Amino acid sequence: MAIKYQYKAKEYASRSKMYLEVITDLFIGNPNLTLEEVNNKLGITILTSDKEEATRRKLPPIPNSKAELYLRDAVNGQKYCAIFIEKLKENFGLEVKQIGEGEEEESEISDGSNLEPFDDHKSKWGYKDKNTGEIVIKPKWDETWEFEEGLAIVMLEEIEDEKYVHGFINSKGEVIVPIIYDKVKDFDDGIALVEKDGEYGFIDKTGKIVVPLKYHNANYFNGWSEGYAALLKDGKYGYIDRTGKEITQFKYAKAKDFNEGLALVMFDSKWGFIDTTGKEIIPIKYDDAEQFKDGRAKVELDGDEFYIDKEGNKVD
Repeated sequence: MAIKYQYKAKEYASRSKMYLEVITDLFIGNPNLTLEEVNNKLGITILTSDKEEATRRKLPPIPNSKAELYLRDAVNGQKYCAIFIEKLKENFGLEVKQIGEGEEEESEISDGSNLEPFDDHKSKWGYKDKNTGEIVIKPKWDETWEFEEGLAIVMLEEIEDEKYVHGFINSKGEVIVPIIYDKVKDFDDGIALVEKDGEYGFIDKTGKIVVPLKYHNANYFNGWSEGYAALLKDGKYGYIDRTGKEITQFKYAKAKDFNEGLALVMFDSKWGFIDTTGKEIIPIKYDDAEQFKDGRAKVELDGDEFYIDKEGNKVD
């Protein structure tokens, strides 16, 4: 939620350069924080990721009238709002008071299907309208991806840690999922795979962790199969459902996607099939096997290849 403040200026254009420098110091390098004008009464210039360029820009005089300013930070908005207020008081003699929590200006949030990534030729990425070419989200990310299910993956480089971190934004450029993950995948029916410090789990579209980050090597994950996912833990595979419940023991050397209600698994170098409750429906005894298709699966046993049905009976 945005924090809404009201203030009036006592000093104007003579302080504009310092005003811009203070804003730049506060906001440059903090991609979660945005400063935006409301009702066109406050002349705030567009800030860039380049501090030198930002400080060269001229800030229009601060009007001698009440204006509203929204400060929004997806991680720690209260902290930065407090800092900003003190800077206004200290440097510009502005009278600042909190007038309560205000909702952001009403506007429809699209699913982002009309947006496409673009770069500013300075190694920063944003989004523009596919049809008009109009810039919708200003370039500030080190890489961006297409929107899926109303959210898009964005990436930033953490220079000190020498790594890249990822999160999700909506079509207004607001950070919805904090940019903290080493790897992420697009949302699939409201759930996305994320990885941090080598451990994998799943989040929902609010950023809430719905499946704890305790699984490993899930790079192969290509979506849920019939509502289930095969994951690796402690060197063995098992299955979870979309709530994070483990429906099998994690004991398999290999595990395939569910198909037609059954999943192909390997244990002690032999193949068999389990159902969605984790029960072994077709014995794990085959030397090789393929997934079911149209009610039949091809298997190999002692050098003999043949087809079986879902009860394990040999069929033509």
